[in-house]
Amino acid sequence: MEPLTTQPNSLGVQGTTGLCVDVETNTNDSATTTQTGIEMAFQYDLSSFEEDLGWASGFGVIANYTIQEYSGGSATYSSATRGTDIFNAINGIYDDADFVSLTAERGLLDFSENAYNLALYYEKFGLSARVRYTWREAFRTEDTAGGATLNSTLGFPTVTHDRGQVNADLSYDVNDSLNIGIEAVNLTKSDITQSCVNEGALFCFQGLTDRRITFGASYKF
Repeated sequence: MEPLTTQPNSLGVQGTTGLCVDVETNTNDSATTTQTGIEMAFQYDLSSFEEDLGWASGFGVIANYTIQEYSGGSATYSSATRGTDIFNAINGIYDDADFVSLTAERGLLDFSENAYNLALYYEKFGLSARVRYTWREAFRTEDTAGGATLNSTLGFPTVTHDRGQVNADLSYDVNDSLNIGIEAVNLTKSDITQSCVNEGALFCFQGLTDRRITFGASYKF
C-alpha cells in the first residue's frame, strides 16, 4: 500500500507524506498581572406612584457601567511564518520588539476597559416587557468570527471592535398557570468586526449576525 500524500496546493508539498498542521503552545506569564475596576449599578421604578400614574407606574429602568484597567505582564506574541513574510515585505525588517506594545493595548485577552448595559422595562397586570442595549469596548481575543487559529491571523490575537446590541422580550400571564412570550436577540443585526494585529489595522473577519426571534409558552400544573 502506498503512503498517503498531501493534496496539491493544499496543506503541504505534493508528494510528501502527511499533512501540515498548526502548532500552538500555551505558556504562563512569569510576571505579575493586576486587574482593577469599578462597577456601578442603578435601578429605579415608578411603582410607588401607582395612585398618581395608574398603569404607567409599571415602568422602570436598570443600568450598569463597568470600567477596569490592566497592568503588568511580560508575555509577548510573535508572528507566524506567513505573518513575518508579510511584515518584512512591508517594513523591510521585522522585529518582534516592534510588536511588544500591541499586547498591552487592550490588556488581557477578552478584556474590555469599558462596558455598559441599559434596560427599560414594564411590569404590571401580568405583562412583563424589557428592551435592553448592551455595549462593549474593543478587546483582544483568540475567538475569531471565522473560526481561524493564530497561525492564520499572522500569529496575533484578533481585535474585536466596539459593539452594541439591542435585545427585547415580552411575556404575559394569561392566567395563574399559562404564560406566553416572545424574545428577540440582536434586533439591529449588529455585526462582529475584527482586525488582525491591532485595532483598525488589517481587516480579518466579519461575523454577519442576524436577529433571532423565538416564541415560547409555559404551563404550571
